[in-house]
Amino acid sequence: MPGNVLIVDDIATNRIILRVKLAAAFYQVTQVQSGQQALTYLKTHQPDLVFVASHLPDMTGLELCSKITARTLGRRLPILMTARRMDAALRIAALQAGAVDVLALPIDDVMLQARLRGLMRSRDTTEEQYLRDETTRALCFADAARPYALAARIAFISSSFSKAEAVRSGLPKRWRAKACCHTGASFWSSVDDGPAPDVCVVTIDARAPTKGLRLLAGLRSLPGTRHAAILAVVEGSNPQCGADALDLGANDLISEDADRQEMNLRLDRLIAQKNMADRVRQSVECGLRAALTDPLTGLYNRRYAMPHLGRMADIAVSNGRGFAVMVADLDHFKTINDRHGHAAGDAVLMEVAQRLRDNVRPDDLVARIGGEEFLIAMPDTDKQQAQATASRLCRVVGTRPFAAPGTGAALPVTMSVGVAVGPRTAPGTPVEALLEQADRALYGAKACGRNQVTLSQTAA
Repeated sequence: MPGNVLIVDDIATNRIILRVKLAAAFYQVTQVQSGQQALTYLKTHQPDLVFVASHLPDMTGLELCSKITARTLGRRLPILMTARRMDAALRIAALQAGAVDVLALPIDDVMLQARLRGLMRSRDTTEEQYLRDETTRALCFADAARPYALAARIAFISSSFSKAEAVRSGLPKRWRAKACCHTGASFWSSVDDGPAPDVCVVTIDARAPTKGLRLLAGLRSLPGTRHAAILAVVEGSNPQCGADALDLGANDLISEDADRQEMNLRLDRLIAQKNMADRVRQSVECGLRAALTDPLTGLYNRRYAMPHLGRMADIAVSNGRGFAVMVADLDHFKTINDRHGHAAGDAVLMEVAQRLRDNVRPDDLVARIGGEEFLIAMPDTDKQQAQATASRLCRVVGTRPFAAPGTGAALPVTMSVGVAVGPRTAPGTPVEALLEQADRALYGAKACGRNQVTLSQTAA
Protein backbone atom coordinates (compact mmCIF):
# COMPACT_ATOMS: atom_id res chain seq x y z
CA MET A 1 0.00 0.00 0.00
CA PRO A 2 1.28 3.52 -0.77
CA GLY A 3 0.12 4.77 2.64
CA ASN A 4 -2.56 5.05 5.30
CA VAL A 5 -4.92 8.03 5.12
CA LEU A 6 -7.41 9.38 7.65
CA ILE A 7 -10.41 11.38 6.34
CA VAL A 8 -12.16 13.70 8.81
CA ASP A 9 -15.44 15.05 7.40
CA ASP A 10 -19.03 14.98 8.66
CA ILE A 11 -20.49 15.04 5.13
CA ALA A 12 -20.81 11.46 3.91
CA THR A 13 -20.74 12.41 0.22
CA ASN A 14 -17.39 14.17 0.60
CA ARG A 15 -15.93 11.19 2.45
CA ILE A 16 -17.14 8.68 -0.11
CA ILE A 17 -15.87 10.63 -3.13
CA LEU A 18 -12.45 11.15 -1.54
CA ARG A 19 -12.25 7.53 -0.39
CA VAL A 20 -12.94 6.30 -3.93
CA LYS A 21 -10.20 8.54 -5.35
CA LEU A 22 -7.71 7.34 -2.74
CA ALA A 23 -8.64 3.67 -2.98
CA ALA A 24 -8.14 3.81 -6.75
CA ALA A 25 -4.51 4.74 -6.02
CA PHE A 26 -4.25 1.89 -3.45
CA TYR A 27 -4.28 4.01 -0.29
CA GLN A 28 -5.68 2.43 2.87
CA VAL A 29 -8.46 4.76 4.05
CA THR A 30 -10.07 5.31 7.46
CA GLN A 31 -13.04 7.67 7.85
CA VAL A 32 -14.33 9.58 10.89
CA GLN A 33 -17.01 12.26 11.21
CA SER A 34 -15.76 14.62 13.91
CA GLY A 35 -12.65 16.21 15.32
CA GLN A 36 -12.90 14.29 18.59
CA GLN A 37 -13.18 10.98 16.74
CA ALA A 38 -10.05 11.92 14.80
CA LEU A 39 -8.11 12.75 17.97
CA THR A 40 -9.22 9.48 19.57
CA TYR A 41 -8.12 7.54 16.49
CA LEU A 42 -4.72 9.26 16.46
CA LYS A 43 -4.02 8.14 20.02
CA THR A 44 -3.63 4.55 18.82
CA HIS A 45 -2.89 4.86 15.09
CA GLN A 46 -0.26 6.61 12.98
CA PRO A 47 -1.59 7.43 9.52
CA ASP A 48 0.70 8.88 6.89
CA LEU A 49 -1.69 11.71 6.01
CA VAL A 50 -4.87 13.36 7.30
CA PHE A 51 -7.61 15.10 5.30
CA VAL A 52 -9.52 17.59 7.44
CA ALA A 53 -12.70 19.37 6.38
CA SER A 54 -12.76 23.09 7.10
CA HIS A 55 -16.03 22.73 9.06
CA LEU A 56 -16.75 19.93 11.53
CA PRO A 57 -19.67 19.43 13.92
CA ASP A 58 -17.66 19.75 17.15
CA MET A 59 -14.81 22.09 16.18
CA THR A 60 -13.41 23.95 13.19
CA GLY A 61 -10.95 22.31 10.86
CA LEU A 62 -8.39 24.90 11.92
CA GLU A 63 -8.78 23.89 15.57
CA LEU A 64 -8.31 20.24 14.68
CA CYS A 65 -5.19 21.05 12.64
CA SER A 66 -3.71 22.90 15.62
CA LYS A 67 -4.50 20.03 17.99
CA ILE A 68 -2.97 17.43 15.66
CA THR A 69 0.15 19.53 15.13
CA ALA A 70 0.55 20.05 18.89
CA ARG A 71 0.19 16.33 19.59
CA THR A 72 2.58 15.07 16.93
CA LEU A 73 5.33 17.58 17.84
CA GLY A 74 8.47 16.89 15.75
CA ARG A 75 6.76 13.97 13.99
CA ARG A 76 4.94 16.47 11.77
CA LEU A 77 1.89 14.67 10.35
CA PRO A 78 0.95 16.05 6.91
CA ILE A 79 -2.53 17.59 6.93
CA LEU A 80 -4.52 18.58 3.86
CA MET A 81 -7.58 20.73 4.49
CA THR A 82 -10.59 20.57 2.18
CA ALA A 83 -13.01 23.48 1.74
CA ARG A 84 -16.00 24.30 -0.42
CA ARG A 85 -15.25 28.01 -0.29
CA MET A 86 -11.62 28.99 -0.26
CA ASP A 87 -9.95 32.37 0.09
CA ALA A 88 -6.54 33.76 1.03
CA ALA A 89 -7.48 34.15 4.69
CA LEU A 90 -8.40 30.47 5.01
CA ARG A 91 -5.21 29.30 3.29
CA ILE A 92 -3.07 31.49 5.55
CA ALA A 93 -4.89 30.36 8.70
CA ALA A 94 -4.60 26.71 7.65
CA LEU A 95 -0.87 27.00 7.03
CA GLN A 96 -0.42 28.70 10.41
CA ALA A 97 -2.39 25.87 12.05
CA GLY A 98 -0.06 23.26 10.54
CA ALA A 99 -1.79 22.20 7.32
CA VAL A 100 0.32 21.54 4.25
CA ASP A 101 -2.27 22.93 1.84
CA VAL A 102 -5.95 23.67 1.32
CA LEU A 103 -7.69 21.83 -1.53
CA ALA A 104 -10.87 23.22 -3.06
CA LEU A 105 -13.91 20.96 -3.40
CA PRO A 106 -14.50 19.23 -5.72
CA ILE A 107 -10.86 18.14 -5.63
CA ASP A 108 -9.06 17.89 -8.97
CA ASP A 109 -7.90 14.28 -9.20
CA VAL A 110 -4.68 15.03 -11.12
CA MET A 111 -3.54 17.58 -8.56
CA LEU A 112 -4.64 15.38 -5.66
CA GLN A 113 -2.60 12.38 -6.75
CA ALA A 114 0.49 14.50 -7.47
CA ARG A 115 0.26 16.18 -4.06
CA LEU A 116 -0.10 12.79 -2.36
CA ARG A 117 2.89 11.33 -4.20
CA GLY A 118 5.02 14.26 -3.08
CA LEU A 119 3.94 13.95 0.54
CA MET A 120 4.55 10.20 0.56
CA ARG A 121 8.05 10.76 -0.83
CA SER A 122 8.90 13.17 1.97
CA ARG A 123 7.47 11.10 4.82
CA ASP A 124 10.54 8.84 5.11
CA THR A 125 12.87 11.80 5.60
CA THR A 126 10.58 13.23 8.26
CA GLU A 127 10.33 9.90 10.08
CA GLU A 128 14.08 9.33 9.87
CA GLN A 129 14.83 12.72 11.39
CA TYR A 130 12.26 12.17 14.13
CA LEU A 131 13.88 8.86 15.07
CA ARG A 132 17.35 10.40 15.07
CA ASP A 133 16.20 13.32 17.24
CA GLU A 134 14.58 10.91 19.69
CA THR A 135 17.79 8.87 19.87
CA THR A 136 19.84 12.02 20.43
CA ARG A 137 17.59 13.08 23.31
CA ALA A 138 17.60 9.57 24.79
CA LEU A 139 21.40 9.61 24.84
CA CYS A 140 21.35 13.08 26.44
CA PHE A 141 23.21 14.69 23.56
CA ALA A 142 22.36 18.29 22.75
CA ASP A 143 21.59 19.02 19.12
CA ALA A 144 21.44 22.78 18.90
CA ALA A 145 19.03 24.21 16.39
CA ARG A 146 20.72 25.69 13.37
CA PRO A 147 19.70 29.20 12.29
CA TYR A 148 18.65 28.20 8.78
CA ALA A 149 15.56 30.42 8.82
CA LEU A 150 17.74 33.49 9.25
CA ALA A 151 20.57 32.49 6.94
CA ALA A 152 18.66 30.76 4.14
CA ARG A 153 19.82 31.47 0.60
CA ILE A 154 16.82 31.89 -1.70
CA ALA A 155 17.01 32.07 -5.50
CA PHE A 156 14.03 33.51 -7.40
CA ILE A 157 14.12 32.24 -10.98
CA SER A 158 11.77 33.44 -13.70
CA SER A 159 11.68 34.20 -17.42
CA SER A 160 12.86 37.76 -16.72
CA PHE A 161 14.55 39.66 -13.90
CA SER A 162 11.50 41.88 -13.49
CA LYS A 163 9.22 38.89 -12.93
CA ALA A 164 11.65 37.37 -10.45
CA GLU A 165 11.88 40.69 -8.61
CA ALA A 166 8.08 40.94 -8.49
CA VAL A 167 7.89 37.54 -6.82
CA ARG A 168 10.63 38.49 -4.36
CA SER A 169 9.10 41.86 -3.48
CA GLY A 170 7.15 40.70 -0.42
CA LEU A 171 10.04 38.86 1.19
CA PRO A 172 10.71 39.63 4.90
CA LYS A 173 13.84 41.63 5.69
CA ARG A 174 15.53 38.67 7.40
CA TRP A 175 15.76 36.86 4.05
CA ARG A 176 16.47 39.70 1.65
CA ALA A 177 20.23 39.83 2.20
CA LYS A 178 20.67 36.35 0.73
CA ALA A 179 17.82 36.42 -1.81
CA CYS A 180 18.77 36.91 -5.45
CA CYS A 181 16.85 37.14 -8.72
CA HIS A 182 17.75 35.22 -11.89
CA THR A 183 16.60 34.20 -15.29
CA GLY A 184 17.18 30.54 -16.07
CA ALA A 185 20.36 31.34 -18.00
CA SER A 186 21.83 33.64 -15.35
CA PHE A 187 21.08 31.13 -12.61
CA TRP A 188 22.97 28.28 -14.26
CA SER A 189 25.97 30.52 -14.84
CA SER A 190 26.00 31.48 -11.15
CA VAL A 191 25.68 28.00 -9.65
CA ASP A 192 29.41 27.23 -9.77
CA ASP A 193 30.45 30.65 -8.42
CA GLY A 194 29.11 30.38 -4.88
CA PRO A 195 27.20 28.30 -2.35
CA ALA A 196 24.10 26.50 -3.56
CA PRO A 197 20.71 28.00 -2.67
CA ASP A 198 18.69 26.50 0.15
CA VAL A 199 15.42 27.28 -1.64
CA CYS A 200 14.67 27.88 -5.31
CA VAL A 201 11.45 29.74 -6.15
CA VAL A 202 10.71 28.88 -9.79
CA THR A 203 8.05 30.67 -11.82
CA ILE A 204 6.28 28.44 -14.38
CA ASP A 205 3.93 29.77 -17.06
CA ALA A 206 1.02 27.32 -17.10
CA ARG A 207 0.19 28.27 -20.71
CA ALA A 208 3.67 27.31 -21.93
CA PRO A 209 5.19 25.28 -19.09
CA THR A 210 7.92 23.36 -20.92
CA LYS A 211 10.80 25.73 -20.19
CA GLY A 212 9.91 26.15 -16.52
CA LEU A 213 9.40 22.43 -15.98
CA ARG A 214 12.68 21.65 -17.70
CA LEU A 215 14.43 24.12 -15.38
CA LEU A 216 12.81 22.48 -12.37
CA ALA A 217 13.92 19.02 -13.49
CA GLY A 218 17.46 20.33 -13.92
CA LEU A 219 17.47 21.76 -10.40
CA ARG A 220 16.48 18.42 -8.96
CA SER A 221 19.01 16.40 -10.96
CA LEU A 222 22.26 18.40 -10.74
CA PRO A 223 24.65 17.95 -7.78
CA GLY A 224 24.77 21.63 -6.82
CA THR A 225 21.01 22.06 -6.49
CA ARG A 226 19.46 18.63 -6.02
CA HIS A 227 19.16 19.09 -2.25
CA ALA A 228 17.54 22.54 -2.47
CA ALA A 229 13.88 22.93 -1.54
CA ILE A 230 11.80 24.07 -4.52
CA LEU A 231 8.68 26.24 -4.49
CA ALA A 232 6.91 26.35 -7.86
CA VAL A 233 4.97 29.55 -8.60
CA VAL A 234 2.38 28.76 -11.29
CA GLU A 235 1.20 31.56 -13.58
CA GLY A 236 -2.32 30.77 -14.77
CA SER A 237 -4.75 27.97 -14.01
CA ASN A 238 -3.58 24.55 -15.17
CA PRO A 239 -3.83 21.63 -12.71
CA GLN A 240 -1.73 19.41 -14.98
CA CYS A 241 1.11 21.96 -14.89
CA GLY A 242 1.05 22.02 -11.10
CA ALA A 243 0.94 18.23 -10.95
CA ASP A 244 3.89 17.96 -13.34
CA ALA A 245 5.86 20.41 -11.20
CA LEU A 246 5.26 18.32 -8.08
CA ASP A 247 6.16 15.08 -9.87
CA LEU A 248 9.38 16.61 -11.21
CA GLY A 249 10.54 17.48 -7.71
CA ALA A 250 8.87 20.68 -6.51
CA ASN A 251 8.33 20.49 -2.75
CA ASP A 252 5.42 22.91 -2.76
CA LEU A 253 3.17 24.84 -5.09
CA ILE A 254 1.64 28.33 -5.01
CA SER A 255 -0.36 30.48 -7.40
CA GLU A 256 1.16 33.68 -8.76
CA ASP A 257 -1.69 35.75 -7.26
CA ALA A 258 -1.32 34.26 -3.76
CA ASP A 259 -1.02 36.55 -0.77
CA ARG A 260 2.58 37.43 0.19
CA GLN A 261 2.00 36.15 3.69
CA GLU A 262 1.06 32.76 2.25
CA MET A 263 4.30 32.64 0.27
CA ASN A 264 6.33 33.52 3.35
CA LEU A 265 4.61 30.79 5.38
CA ARG A 266 5.37 28.24 2.68
CA LEU A 267 8.98 29.41 2.51
CA ASP A 268 9.25 29.09 6.29
CA ARG A 269 8.13 25.48 6.08
CA LEU A 270 10.42 24.68 3.14
CA ILE A 271 13.42 26.11 4.96
CA ALA A 272 12.56 23.99 8.00
CA GLN A 273 12.29 20.92 5.75
CA LYS A 274 15.64 21.74 4.16
CA ASN A 275 17.12 22.04 7.63
CA MET A 276 15.71 18.63 8.49
CA ALA A 277 17.03 16.98 5.32
CA ASP A 278 20.47 18.51 5.88
CA ARG A 279 20.50 17.17 9.42
CA VAL A 280 19.68 13.66 8.19
CA ARG A 281 22.51 13.76 5.64
CA GLN A 282 24.97 15.20 8.15
CA SER A 283 23.95 12.59 10.69
CA VAL A 284 24.58 9.80 8.19
CA GLU A 285 27.95 11.29 7.21
CA CYS A 286 28.96 11.67 10.86
CA GLY A 287 27.90 8.10 11.51
CA LEU A 288 30.00 6.82 8.64
CA ARG A 289 33.00 8.81 9.84
CA ALA A 290 32.50 7.57 13.39
CA ALA A 291 32.40 3.98 12.17
CA LEU A 292 35.76 4.38 10.44
CA THR A 293 37.71 6.62 12.82
CA ASP A 294 39.11 6.36 16.31
CA PRO A 295 37.22 8.84 18.52
CA LEU A 296 40.23 9.70 20.69
CA THR A 297 42.89 10.41 18.08
CA GLY A 298 40.83 11.08 14.96
CA LEU A 299 42.91 8.51 13.07
CA TYR A 300 41.33 5.80 10.96
CA ASN A 301 40.58 2.55 12.80
CA ARG A 302 41.18 -1.10 11.89
CA ARG A 303 37.80 -1.34 10.13
CA TYR A 304 38.99 1.22 7.60
CA ALA A 305 42.66 0.29 7.56
CA MET A 306 42.37 -3.34 6.45
CA PRO A 307 40.32 -2.73 3.26
CA HIS A 308 42.62 0.21 2.51
CA LEU A 309 45.63 -2.08 2.77
CA GLY A 310 43.94 -4.48 0.37
CA ARG A 311 43.44 -1.72 -2.20
CA MET A 312 47.04 -0.60 -1.72
CA ALA A 313 48.25 -4.16 -2.37
CA ASP A 314 46.18 -4.40 -5.56
CA ILE A 315 47.62 -1.12 -6.85
CA ALA A 316 51.16 -2.26 -5.99
CA VAL A 317 50.69 -5.40 -8.07
CA SER A 318 49.18 -3.50 -11.00
CA ASN A 319 51.93 -0.85 -11.20
CA GLY A 320 54.85 -3.06 -10.15
CA ARG A 321 55.78 -0.92 -7.17
CA GLY A 322 56.15 -2.06 -3.60
CA PHE A 323 54.43 -0.75 -0.49
CA ALA A 324 55.37 -0.79 3.17
CA VAL A 325 53.42 -1.70 6.28
CA MET A 326 54.60 -0.60 9.73
CA VAL A 327 53.22 -1.54 13.12
CA ALA A 328 54.30 0.91 15.82
CA ASP A 329 53.82 0.43 19.56
CA LEU A 330 54.54 2.85 22.41
CA ASP A 331 57.08 1.45 24.87
CA HIS A 332 56.01 0.95 28.51
CA PHE A 333 52.75 2.80 27.88
CA LYS A 334 51.03 1.10 30.83
CA THR A 335 53.50 2.83 33.13
CA ILE A 336 52.24 6.24 31.99
CA ASN A 337 48.65 5.28 32.81
CA ASP A 338 49.63 3.79 36.16
CA ARG A 339 51.82 6.70 37.31
CA HIS A 340 50.09 9.72 35.77
CA GLY A 341 46.53 8.57 35.14
CA HIS A 342 44.50 7.77 32.06
CA ALA A 343 44.08 11.44 31.17
CA ALA A 344 47.84 11.64 30.68
CA GLY A 345 47.78 8.44 28.63
CA ASP A 346 45.04 9.83 26.40
CA ALA A 347 46.97 13.07 25.93
CA VAL A 348 50.06 11.10 24.87
CA LEU A 349 48.06 9.03 22.38
CA MET A 350 46.54 12.16 20.82
CA GLU A 351 49.90 13.87 20.53
CA VAL A 352 51.58 10.76 19.09
CA ALA A 353 48.82 10.55 16.49
CA GLN A 354 49.38 14.18 15.53
CA ARG A 355 53.16 13.74 15.25
CA LEU A 356 52.76 10.67 13.07
CA ARG A 357 50.23 12.44 10.85
CA ASP A 358 52.52 15.44 10.45
CA ASN A 359 55.51 13.34 9.42
CA VAL A 360 54.18 11.13 6.64
CA ARG A 361 53.13 11.86 3.06
CA PRO A 362 49.55 12.84 2.16
CA ASP A 363 48.99 9.45 0.48
CA ASP A 364 50.25 7.46 3.45
CA LEU A 365 47.80 5.93 5.91
CA VAL A 366 48.07 6.31 9.68
CA ALA A 367 45.58 4.32 11.77
CA ARG A 368 45.16 3.37 15.41
CA ILE A 369 44.60 -0.39 15.52
CA GLY A 370 44.94 -1.09 19.24
CA GLY A 371 45.33 0.60 22.61
CA GLU A 372 48.80 2.07 22.00
CA GLU A 373 49.39 0.41 18.63
CA PHE A 374 49.47 2.28 15.32
CA LEU A 375 49.58 1.20 11.69
CA ILE A 376 51.42 3.18 9.02
CA ALA A 377 50.98 2.09 5.40
CA MET A 378 53.03 3.69 2.62
CA PRO A 379 52.40 3.09 -1.10
CA ASP A 380 55.22 3.17 -3.66
CA THR A 381 57.87 2.49 -0.99
CA ASP A 382 60.83 0.09 -0.92
CA LYS A 383 62.48 -1.39 2.17
CA GLN A 384 65.21 1.27 2.42
CA GLN A 385 62.66 4.10 2.28
CA ALA A 386 60.42 2.30 4.74
CA GLN A 387 63.24 1.74 7.22
CA ALA A 388 64.35 5.36 6.96
CA THR A 389 60.80 6.61 7.52
CA ALA A 390 60.26 4.30 10.49
CA SER A 391 63.51 5.50 12.08
CA ARG A 392 62.45 9.12 11.57
CA LEU A 393 59.08 8.46 13.21
CA CYS A 394 60.82 6.87 16.19
CA ARG A 395 62.89 10.03 16.59
CA VAL A 396 59.85 12.28 16.17
CA VAL A 397 58.17 10.52 19.08
CA GLY A 398 61.18 9.90 21.30
CA THR A 399 63.26 13.08 21.14
CA ARG A 400 60.67 15.52 22.53
CA PRO A 401 58.91 14.68 25.84
CA PHE A 402 55.15 14.92 26.16
CA ALA A 403 53.43 17.26 28.62
CA ALA A 404 51.16 15.77 31.28
CA PRO A 405 47.79 17.56 31.35
CA GLY A 406 47.25 19.72 34.39
CA THR A 407 50.80 19.52 35.80
CA GLY A 408 52.79 20.03 32.61
CA ALA A 409 55.25 17.37 33.79
CA ALA A 410 57.54 16.06 31.04
CA LEU A 411 56.69 12.50 30.02
CA PRO A 412 59.42 10.74 28.04
CA VAL A 413 57.90 8.34 25.51
CA THR A 414 59.58 6.05 22.99
CA MET A 415 58.21 3.87 20.22
CA SER A 416 59.20 0.59 18.60
CA VAL A 417 58.37 -0.17 14.97
CA GLY A 418 58.15 -3.36 12.94
CA VAL A 419 58.31 -3.05 9.14
CA ALA A 420 57.22 -5.35 6.32
CA VAL A 421 57.33 -4.60 2.59
CA GLY A 422 54.70 -5.86 0.18
CA PRO A 423 55.43 -7.58 -3.15
CA ARG A 424 56.05 -5.57 -6.29
CA THR A 425 54.98 -7.85 -9.08
CA ALA A 426 52.89 -10.80 -7.88
CA PRO A 427 49.74 -11.04 -5.79
CA GLY A 428 51.43 -13.28 -3.27
CA THR A 429 51.10 -12.44 0.42
CA PRO A 430 47.65 -11.40 1.65
CA VAL A 431 47.57 -8.16 3.62
CA GLU A 432 46.70 -9.99 6.85
CA ALA A 433 49.89 -12.04 6.51
CA LEU A 434 51.89 -8.91 5.71
CA LEU A 435 50.50 -7.24 8.83
CA GLU A 436 51.49 -10.32 10.82
CA GLN A 437 55.04 -10.04 9.44
CA ALA A 438 55.21 -6.42 10.60
CA ASP A 439 53.84 -7.50 13.98
CA ARG A 440 56.53 -10.16 14.37
CA ALA A 441 59.15 -7.58 13.42
CA LEU A 442 57.72 -5.33 16.15
CA TYR A 443 58.20 -8.11 18.71
CA GLY A 444 61.80 -8.31 17.52
CA ALA A 445 62.26 -4.57 18.10
CA LYS A 446 60.83 -4.94 21.61
CA ALA A 447 63.11 -7.91 22.33
CA CYS A 448 66.18 -5.99 21.18
CA GLY A 449 65.67 -3.18 23.69
CA ARG A 450 62.78 -1.07 22.33
CA ASN A 451 62.92 2.42 20.77
CA GLN A 452 64.13 1.00 17.49
CA VAL A 453 63.07 -0.33 14.10
CA THR A 454 63.15 -3.95 12.96
CA LEU A 455 62.63 -5.02 9.36
CA SER A 456 60.75 -8.25 8.72
CA GLN A 457 63.11 -11.03 7.65
CA THR A 458 60.76 -11.77 4.75
CA ALA A 459 61.13 -8.18 3.56
CA ALA A 460 64.85 -8.17 4.20
